[in-house]
Amino acid sequence: MAFYAGFDILQYPNMAMMKWLNQNTNLVWCGYYLAPAPNRPTSQWMGKYSAVKDKWGVLPVYVGQQDERTGHGSYEPSSILTAEQGAIDGADACNLLAGEGFRAGTFVYLDWEYGGLDGEGSSDYIKAWISAVVEDGRARPGIYCSHVVAQPIVNIIDAINPTPITRFWCWKVPNANSHDFQGDISNLPEINPAGCGFPGAQMWQREQQAIVTFPNGAPIASLTMDFSTSSLEDPGAPGTAMTDILRVSVIAGPKKAKRPAKSTRKAAEKGKSANTRKAKKKSKPASGRILEKARKKTRKPSAKAKGQKRAKKRK
Repeated sequence: MAFYAGFDILQYPNMAMMKWLNQNTNLVWCGYYLAPAPNRPTSQWMGKYSAVKDKWGVLPVYVGQQDERTGHGSYEPSSILTAEQGAIDGADACNLLAGEGFRAGTFVYLDWEYGGLDGEGSSDYIKAWISAVVEDGRARPGIYCSHVVAQPIVNIIDAINPTPITRFWCWKVPNANSHDFQGDISNLPEINPAGCGFPGAQMWQREQQAIVTFPNGAPIASLTMDFSTSSLEDPGAPGTAMTDILRVSVIAGPKKAKRPAKSTRKAAEKGKSANTRKAKKKSKPASGRILEKARKKTRKPSAKAKGQKRAKKRK
C-alpha cells in the first residue's frame, strides 16, 4: 500500500513557493485553513483553492472551539463548548468550504488541539459539530486530534445514528516546540499513519514546528512547517476510501443485534412451525386433492365387505 507525504502551515507560502515545493519535494498534499473560524479569524489560504487544487491534494481545516487549557501567553482561545455551538460551527464549516469552491462530499476536518476530552462540554461540542456537517449534506466530517483521544472520539461518533464515516488526522510528535528541521526536504518519510498509535488514522502528523531552511534558488529562504504522512493522496477528496471502511468495521466494530429472550424465541419457533404446517396444507395443488377423493371412491372393497354383500344377496 502506498503512503503520501503532506504538510500544513498557518500562513500561505505564496504561489511561487507552492510550485517549488511541488517540483522539488515528494510532498503531494497540504492543509488548507478555513476562515473566519472561532480560533482562526483570518487565513491567507482563503481564495487560493482554485490555484492549488490541480497540483495538490487538499485537506481543509476548521479551527473550531477549543479547550481553554490550550491558551498560552496572551492567547485565550474561544471556548464555547456546547452542543448548540457545535451545530452552529459545523454549518459554518460547510458554508466556508462551499464558498471556496470545494466539491460536494469533500471531507472537512475539525481541529481539536487539546490532548483530552475531560473539559466540560468537549464531547457534546465534537458530536454536534460532526452531526451538523452530516446533516448539512455538502461535506463529510473529519477530525484532527491527538492519537491519545482518537479512540474516545470514535466512541462519540459511534453514538450518532446512523454512524457517519469520519476521517482521522492524528498527531503524535517527539517535539511540539519550534526546532530546526533535520531531514531531507526532497525525500520526506512516506510511512503508515497507523504508526501514530491509532490504527484507524488516515493521516499522521509526525512533526510540528520544524524550521526548514531551503537551498539557494527557492522563492522563500525558510518556513516553519508541520509534516504528515497519509494513506490518501488527497485527504479531503470525496468518496469512500478502503481506510474509511476499515475504520468503521475494525476500529469501531460492527454493532451486534440483540438476541431475543428465550421465551420469545420459543414462541417464534412454535409459531413458525405451525405456520409452516398450515402453509404446506394450503399449498397442496387442487388437482392433487381431487385425485385423492377419486381414489377413495374407486378403492377396492375389503374381503369382509365382500362377504357381507354376498350374505345380503342370499337373503
